[in-house]
Amino acid sequence: GNRRYAEVVLEEKMAELSRYGFRFGVLFVDVDRFKEVNDRHGHEVGDTVLKTVAATLARSARSLDFVGRWGGEEFVVLLSNVTDFTLPLVADRARRLVERSEVPTPAGPLTVTISVGATIVRKGEEATEILRRADALMYEAKAIPGGRRARIARASRGEGSMQIEVLGPEPESSDEPADGGLAAGWTVPPAAVPTGAVAAGAAAAER
Repeated sequence: GNRRYAEVVLEEKMAELSRYGFRFGVLFVDVDRFKEVNDRHGHEVGDTVLKTVAATLARSARSLDFVGRWGGEEFVVLLSNVTDFTLPLVADRARRLVERSEVPTPAGPLTVTISVGATIVRKGEEATEILRRADALMYEAKAIPGGRRARIARASRGEGSMQIEVLGPEPESSDEPADGGLAAGWTVPPAAVPTGAVAAGAAAAER
C-alpha cells in the first residue's frame, strides 16, 4: 500500500481503538544508508532492495496487520493486538527475517540494515502525534552506536517526556528461541523470508 492508504488504515484502527478498545502498534522502518546503495549499485538494485524489504515485512505480518510504503526508503507497519511487551519482540522478529536474506548483485550479495521505531497507540491520541513519535523513535534507533546486530531501545513516557532505554546490543550468536523471540500467540508463516530479499540488522525502538 502507499502512504495515502496507510493513513486511511491508521485512521480506521484509531476509530476501532476509540470505539472498541482494540489496541495496536506502529512500526516506522527506514532502510539505512539507502543513498549509498543507489550510488554504488544503481537505481534498479535500489528498487529491488525496497521491494524485497517490503516483501519480508509483509510476510512477517499477520492477516490483520498492514504494511505500506511511507515514502522514499521508509515503511510503516500497523500491528493489531500487541502490547508494550510484545511490540519490541515483533519489531525484532521483523529485523531478524530481513537480516537473514540477501539481494544478489554482480558484485556479490548485498546486505543492508534497517532502523525501526515502534510505539503503542493510546486512546485520545492524534494521528500526527503517533506518527511523529514513531518517526522520532526510528531516528533514536538509527543513532544507537555499534555493530550490525540490533540494539533494542525501549521508550517510555515519564513526567510528560519520552525517555529511551537501550536494552542491547544482542550477543553475536546463532542460538535463538524456537519461536524467534515472539510472545505466545504470534505466528509467522513458515516461508517468511522471500528468496532474494535484503539482509539486514535493525535497531528497534518501543514506546
